[in-house]
Amino acid sequence: MQYVQNTYGDELEYPWKDMNAAVIRSHITKKWYAVFMKVHPGKIGLGGSQPIRIMDLHGTAEQVAALVDGERYFPGWHMNRKYWYTICLDGSVPMDELQRRIDESFALSQTKKRSGS
Repeated sequence: MQYVQNTYGDELEYPWKDMNAAVIRSHITKKWYAVFMKVHPGKIGLGGSQPIRIMDLHGTAEQVAALVDGERYFPGWHMNRKYWYTICLDGSVPMDELQRRIDESFALSQTKKRSGS
């Protein structure tokens, strides 16, 4: 979150009553580019019984298809799976890679909305 605040000046928003779910919205376009949630690991195809923290990011259809591997990147949970993907925030994706993915998602939030995204 510190990276997002320092780079883009955007803050977490809590649009639902569930304080375990938050979004980051571009202050420029008002479009979401990251969603944070706490979910049961089975929701994204992982084992375990304790809730985990995840982040959904926006991508192009081609990028999402190439990234989703069921190990580090998962189909977007609770989002359009063609244009969103999920990362488990357990350290399996290094911070520099997370920052690069956030940058990509932010860039997509600055463009005109496509049909189905």
